[in-house]
Amino acid sequence: MVAVHTYFRRKGTKVEAHRRSHSPSKDRLDFKDVQSSIARNLEGAKVPPRFQSQYGKTYSREEALEASKKITGTMWRNKDGN
Repeated sequence: MVAVHTYFRRKGTKVEAHRRSHSPSKDRLDFKDVQSSIARNLEGAKVPPRFQSQYGKTYSREEALEASKKITGTMWRNKDGN
């Protein structure tokens, strides 16, 4: 369902009504938003000992993106109950 909002804007001397549609699905976070948020938190952070063979002592930018993709995928699978 799409909600439609009407607002008024003054253009010159005339007031015009505009309709702006708003999709509720856009309010939810998508995969890329969550992934980038986690990657920002991981960058420069210490790596747990069991993953140090893959990533080293601290996460670089690329390693943080790779790890955040795996973390986000696991979170989304668990969220859906699969």
